[in-house]
Amino acid sequence: MDREKNMYRLFLKRAYPPDFESFRKVLKGEKEPEKVHFVEWGVDSEVWLHCCGNVLEIMDDLIEVVKIDAFHSFQDVIVPVGEFKKRYGNTIAILGGVDMDKLSRLEEQNLRNYVRGILDECMSGGRYALGSGNSIANYIPIENYLIMLEEGLRWKGK
Repeated sequence: MDREKNMYRLFLKRAYPPDFESFRKVLKGEKEPEKVHFVEWGVDSEVWLHCCGNVLEIMDDLIEVVKIDAFHSFQDVIVPVGEFKKRYGNTIAILGGVDMDKLSRLEEQNLRNYVRGILDECMSGGRYALGSGNSIANYIPIENYLIMLEEGLRWKGK
């Protein structure tokens, strides 16, 4: 394994609670991985990471050591996408961010306002692509999904 290039995608088996300290040591080559699989990718490859749950504690390691180029999967209760964009938007691309709970429950006008707010907050400076906070589930009303897309098409910026 060529750890110097940091060109590996990690697939971790779930651990409850997550052991971020051991994970950091594996990333930095200070510890041999246990139940971790490394898959090499090409030097010119981009790494778009989808990761559910709260990984804010290791986000700097994912950016600096793993060298992710983009991150997806957001829940407002963990970190709203706008806040994440302020922290990391100059370093990596931000993908999605429309909270699934809000996408499934908000009435039309509230959803439109919510999506516009995300666009206003995240489009500045680039490195943002509108989308849901996770995969579109079967409980998302089609109308709400289309509202999100419409607002993306209508957005003109400030």
